[in-house]
Amino acid sequence: MSAQIPDTCVAQYSCGTAVPLWIRGGHPTVEDGVVTRDVCGHYNNYCCYFGSFPIKVKACPGNYYVYELVRPTVCYSAYCAAVTNISSTHTTVTPETSPAAVTNISSTHTTVTPETSPAGINITLPEECTSQTPGGCLQNLLEQIENITAQVLPLNTVTNILNTVFNASEKIVESSSSASPAELASYGNRMLKTSEKLISALVKPTDTSDRVSFTLAVVEGQVFMVGPQVTLNKILRLDTTNSSVDIDLIGIARNNNERSAAVAFMSYVTMENLLKPDFFNTSKDTIKTMMSTVISATLPKTTNTKLTKPVNFTLKHIREFDPNGSLSCVYWNISEWIVDGCSVLKTNSSYTVCSCDHLSTFALVQISRPPESDSQLELLTLVCVIVGLVFFSLALLAFVLYKWSPVRDWIHGSVVLVPKGYNREELRCSTQSASDVSAVDSTKSKVSQKTLKTTTSF
Repeated sequence: MSAQIPDTCVAQYSCGTAVPLWIRGGHPTVEDGVVTRDVCGHYNNYCCYFGSFPIKVKACPGNYYVYELVRPTVCYSAYCAAVTNISSTHTTVTPETSPAAVTNISSTHTTVTPETSPAGINITLPEECTSQTPGGCLQNLLEQIENITAQVLPLNTVTNILNTVFNASEKIVESSSSASPAELASYGNRMLKTSEKLISALVKPTDTSDRVSFTLAVVEGQVFMVGPQVTLNKILRLDTTNSSVDIDLIGIARNNNERSAAVAFMSYVTMENLLKPDFFNTSKDTIKTMMSTVISATLPKTTNTKLTKPVNFTLKHIREFDPNGSLSCVYWNISEWIVDGCSVLKTNSSYTVCSCDHLSTFALVQISRPPESDSQLELLTLVCVIVGLVFFSLALLAFVLYKWSPVRDWIHGSVVLVPKGYNREELRCSTQSASDVSAVDSTKSKVSQKTLKTTTSF
């Protein structure tokens, strides 16, 4: 008898906590040695709503397990323990919703068959997705995919499933405006887990080396495997359209008893719609922009996953680079982007090289600040506008008053300019007749002549 962490879904509010933690993927046998397992937390009717960093498990002779645990990422979660027997030859893990090794997913048309099973796995969007909410449809689909226990799948099977899953996720993206950040992060986590599980099914034993690659509209993948007789002796590079990874896979293989290892590298075109750059915690007065596609790198079916050297990622900029901004190499940690263990090695206007001491899901985020405004210039502009409006209002008022008939008549009748030397009354021609004006002019002429004669005779 032994106390062990359950490897099937545990009911919520069990084990004295709100979110009980269990491991996914089953326990190893004694012959398996040390293996890596994902940790899931049951919450909100979903067995793997919360996740944590992977843990290591080893089955030991003497009927007990040894775990290398990590601190839970959610404060109200805890690891469960159950009493069970350990087999020295095999461990049977029963998925929560399926008693068989092969899972049948309700479908409408596409059928693919894994290599290790005589039965079929039907993978496509269920017809009821048209009536379900986008979240319910995707959740139903992912839960059935998670129960597939086939360890090896052909390439066309994996690509068909990936296409189906990402087609379903597009409905989530379309309705993302109504989804909470926690919901988006949860869907993103499940998409990552499903993708990594599917691409790990492409790994096969090899004596030397082997490679598998695929390119879909929304995701690209590269898998490279090395065996004990591999002749390569250099840092391995895997490339996708917008990114690449340099990893010492040969060194990792040498640290494994089997002298073999595999690396899976994926580039997600639309994952930023779920794992948004706003999930990178910075000061509030900053603008966060996703500058690369979201990528992930894992070591599937590799016993010892310890890196011998830091891994370098070259990320092509998918948006215009702001010279005044700063770039951060970040990795995804359940609900947020963080920078621990990653740094910018080199950057220019076209691409950035990130160096990380662990494998995970990565991206490049640009941090910039809104343009600063000149307060004095704004004040001067405001004053000029106000003064201009005042003078414009006065001009408009004067024009209106001039056009008003009583005011215009008063101006014409009262405001008269009188030249120097003239009597004001003499200029009021409008009140005298033409004969009166002529008489006045004649009288003035006679007086002037008389005055002239008198002056001359004197």
